[in-house]
Amino acid sequence: MYSFEPAASDLRPPHGALILKPPSIHTSQACLRIGAFGALALLSACSPSSDGFRAGPAPARAAADDLFGSLSARFTTPTRTPKALAARRKFGRNALAPSLIYNDTSVWNYVNARDSTRALILAGEATPRSYLITPRYPAPRPDKPADGIHGLHLRKLSASEYEWTTTSEFSVGRVSPAGFARMIAGMLTAAEDKSGAALRSQFRTELPRTFATLEKLFVVDTLRTVQDRDGGTTLTLGLRITPSRMKGAYADYLDEYLGDTRLRLIVTDARGSRWMEITGRDMLFTVRLRSRDGVLAPLEGGSRAMPDSLIIRSDLTTKIGLFTVGWSNLVGDLTIVRGVNERGWLFQFKKEPEWRLPLGARHLIPTPLKRPFMGNGASYQILVHGDPNGQTIISRRGRAVVQESAILRFINRLSSRATGDFYGKTEADESRFIQDVFGELRADVTARLD
Repeated sequence: MYSFEPAASDLRPPHGALILKPPSIHTSQACLRIGAFGALALLSACSPSSDGFRAGPAPARAAADDLFGSLSARFTTPTRTPKALAARRKFGRNALAPSLIYNDTSVWNYVNARDSTRALILAGEATPRSYLITPRYPAPRPDKPADGIHGLHLRKLSASEYEWTTTSEFSVGRVSPAGFARMIAGMLTAAEDKSGAALRSQFRTELPRTFATLEKLFVVDTLRTVQDRDGGTTLTLGLRITPSRMKGAYADYLDEYLGDTRLRLIVTDARGSRWMEITGRDMLFTVRLRSRDGVLAPLEGGSRAMPDSLIIRSDLTTKIGLFTVGWSNLVGDLTIVRGVNERGWLFQFKKEPEWRLPLGARHLIPTPLKRPFMGNGASYQILVHGDPNGQTIISRRGRAVVQESAILRFINRLSSRATGDFYGKTEADESRFIQDVFGELRADVTARLD
């Protein structure tokens, strides 16, 4: 059974725990999610081998079937019980004003007597017709593909300070952690020694069903490779989101909230060398990276290996209603986790960015915006680890402290509007699209492994 533990002060969770993102403006999540999802789905077509699926004890076809089947199941008509649905809506409205829900007994199913942490623990499982999410404490550990445990924990630190910790564990079956990492590496480096035209042809030939589904929302705007004298290959992949090709509530949501979104993210090392760039503007999201001999290499050239400690810098602005909000120069540390039976990424943010706020909000005292970055800062970790029962678990854990204030309440109102617009038909449309993509990936990849 799943046992709740209070949020630990250290950022590295125990084996099997996980780390999720702190509450934030929903449009920035949607921007990053849909851009990353489309890029990874298309890059998966570049992978020339099935080494990742063959790395574990299970047959390659079974490992691929488990992975993509469980991800497809997770987005198959997600259905929440009335209590889970009501709690979710309250969280969406009050993520940055947690005092409004801290004492609301209708949303929690666990209270820790030692430090008064409240928690909502949810169990997720695939059913013949949907993915059912139910409040359940204690919740059983995942023991088959698509089983999940999700937790949202809130601890009061002072009269105005609250700590959010979100946790999630999701079983993806028999693909091993090392195999999962190898699959990701293969996706990112498989453009080596190929032309852009050859990659386009490979997309359509090796993943025909997946490509046809992705074309309902994405257009490959740019696909270019450049070979250099050091033996490296630089890939530029630009995906344009085209809501007009899809229609429906999800398309309308993307059109409204992503049309004015601007994004720039750079991954560097301590020397300042760039390892990846992601930009987004006018619905066009572009990824630039370089690889050599099957591993990522610096964009500036050379062949040294990527270090396990990296730096992320990002700028993001988005428009919600009449207001443009966002940040510039958000700097975080990225640590690559390589354990005996686990792989993962740890993101830590300890430096406050420069905020982009509407003119009418600039008179509000901005000091509380520093709070999430104090001390251990805000963190988000993804781990892929092997469970003793033979399942591989994707686990996430996130932590952030918020200090309630007038400026946080203003941002909360903007965030709750975007979140409220997403719930319902929009979310159902998004889930159906993602379900279809993973379902087609399952069919295409397993066919290649027959």
